[in-house]
Amino acid sequence: FATVAEVRAALDGVSIIDIAEPSLGLTPPFHYTLHDASGASLVVEPIGGALKVYDNPLGVMTNSPPFDWHLTNLSNYVKLSPVDAEALKLSGQVFAPLGAGSGLLGIPGDPTPPSRFVRALGLAISAKPLPDAAQTVRLAEHILNNFDIPLGFIRPKAGEKTPLEFTQWSTIADLVGKHYYVKTYDNQALRRIDLMSFDLDAKAIRAAPLKPALAVPALDFPKP
Repeated sequence: FATVAEVRAALDGVSIIDIAEPSLGLTPPFHYTLHDASGASLVVEPIGGALKVYDNPLGVMTNSPPFDWHLTNLSNYVKLSPVDAEALKLSGQVFAPLGAGSGLLGIPGDPTPPSRFVRALGLAISAKPLPDAAQTVRLAEHILNNFDIPLGFIRPKAGEKTPLEFTQWSTIADLVGKHYYVKTYDNQALRRIDLMSFDLDAKAIRAAPLKPALAVPALDFPKP
């Protein structure tokens, strides 16, 4: 599909099949998010045997609970802002912020999906637009770094033998340049896949050679 609108139009012909994932012993509760080069975004969630479909102008998605719950939860954070807060005056006393970033005071920092949704939205909408793909990809990487889960940060309950949850890989898609960027837990260098170097109508699976880390020009900061 070329656009998320085409995906939405075709979803009536999609059937949901309940197949348990062997290592988990259950059918994973998938939450699909799709984006296109125009900036449009779509969320598709199989819930109760049907596909729930949402336009997503925010462009942000995490897993559980469902997407509409996350939108409702944003009402708890309506005062968050990237702009530093003004000092508070109470009964003749002045209480000034303790440092930069006071506008985002209270933004959740834990790794749960609801907290990640709020944090991702705050970082995404406050990101400074940049003039080219290379700098924008690097900015996206810095945003993703806020969601890295190192080994040991999330642990199962005593007696449970599930593997430790951690960030095994991170990816960035340049939907205009048609490049895909990947970094893994063991190799934090951002590597590039040129999607247009493949035969997109091929019938067999092809391996993707990973290019070296993205070269980004140095930022030109004004002199003091």
